[in-house]
Amino acid sequence: MKHAISLPKSSAKPHFPPTFVHKSYLRTVNTFHRMANAPYIALADDDADDQEMLAHRILKKHPGIPIKFFGDGQEVTRYLENCPTADLPALLILDYKMPLQTGADVLKTIQADKRYDAVHKIVWSTSGNNQYVSECMRYGAEKYFTKPNDIRQLDDIVSQLSEILRGV
Repeated sequence: MKHAISLPKSSAKPHFPPTFVHKSYLRTVNTFHRMANAPYIALADDDADDQEMLAHRILKKHPGIPIKFFGDGQEVTRYLENCPTADLPALLILDYKMPLQTGADVLKTIQADKRYDAVHKIVWSTSGNNQYVSECMRYGAEKYFTKPNDIRQLDDIVSQLSEILRGV
């Protein structure tokens, strides 16, 4: 069953039907468990709805992949800096516009350290500003996505992320 998404005139955020994310599913997603050396995704976004929306679609394609959530750039930077190399995420997804540190700030901080070279780095944002895109690519992002307004666009993004995950 396909869900149509309508963009409310008073808001830039897409409206997803109430059945888009199920409460039982969220309890599972918000618990981070993984087996040693198993690949996982680190997802940093200050918008919990965007985290849930993306996580739901990723887990629909990759039901077993753990996702660790972060609410701001500083939190994810601290985690990465203190994470043993063997425990780094396979995929790092950063929102560009986060408090304390932007996605570009996180990339800039970890760029010089070679231990992050194997981590696939993706940025997504509500803004497609060319300056933001260039900045993120310069600091090591593999891709930059503008957050979608409908499920089809979101699934296209998740398909591209799936290609990255297949190589892990």
